[in-house]
Amino acid sequence: MKIEYKILWFEDQFEDITATVEAVENLLDDFGFKADIEKVEVVTPGVVSELSEKLSGYNPYDLILFDYQLGKDGRADGMDVAISLRQHLYSDMIFYSASPRSELRKLLYDQNVEGVFTAGRYTFSEDVDPIIEDQIKRISDVNMMRGIVMDEVSRFDRLLRELCLKYLEKDEKYRDLGEIKLRRRFEKQAKKLLKKSTTIDCPIEQYSNVQKTNFDLVRRGLSDFLKLDGEKELSSALSEEGMLNELQNLRNRLAHIEGNLDTAGVMTLVDNESESFDFGRFIQIRKNLREASALINEKLNMVGVV
Repeated sequence: MKIEYKILWFEDQFEDITATVEAVENLLDDFGFKADIEKVEVVTPGVVSELSEKLSGYNPYDLILFDYQLGKDGRADGMDVAISLRQHLYSDMIFYSASPRSELRKLLYDQNVEGVFTAGRYTFSEDVDPIIEDQIKRISDVNMMRGIVMDEVSRFDRLLRELCLKYLEKDEKYRDLGEIKLRRRFEKQAKKLLKKSTTIDCPIEQYSNVQKTNFDLVRRGLSDFLKLDGEKELSSALSEEGMLNELQNLRNRLAHIEGNLDTAGVMTLVDNESESFDFGRFIQIRKNLREASALINEKLNMVGVV
């Protein structure tokens, strides 16, 4: 799971449950996730069959929601969805209706469908929120967060390089600055890097090659370009005390340090910066990743990369 939480939602009257959808989005936001909801409003047996076959090969969804009453005139109902999907996949599913939950459970039992949660249409948040929260807690372990952080920061690396290249291709003043700054930073590193710094003829080639210029040098270089351009917000995030450097350091720590899990479910990474990672810490990490991603994407949009 990444910082997006994907939901497949079967409902033929989304206009009537706007507040319910917003409540789910807000709940996920509170947990540090961005809701990515795919809505299926016309639910025929053919649609259900096609989706079941497709999802049996690859299922990207973290949760599947379906209403019982999905319309008439040849349309499928929630029971059809439950039966068909459960034959092929075992993602968390929630079957909801205005009918009593006891009736939904009986329908599932009579059709021998197991492992599907039930919820009331008028008690939706009360019934569904604990299921989502429990699922998020189950996947919020240190190994999952290690993967999320490494994946997102690796993506930041690529996007920051693209931004650097945009500046380097834009004007000679950025290329001059890039060359100067790269020389200075290489000279501060080991002798091996000092020898490397004397051969920088093309900063565009240097910044585009992950083997020649690491994330730290790209981060510093882009910060210089942004300062020259008068940009403050992303430049601040790229500084030594900024969010991107903090996330990069966190990625390195999560990637290389073994964690100890105590009986309370709190993970501690033990090194010279001993730190505990509990559920609340994971929420904050996801929010920091989303904030950093928004800053980078905003700048990419401004310069025409995405």
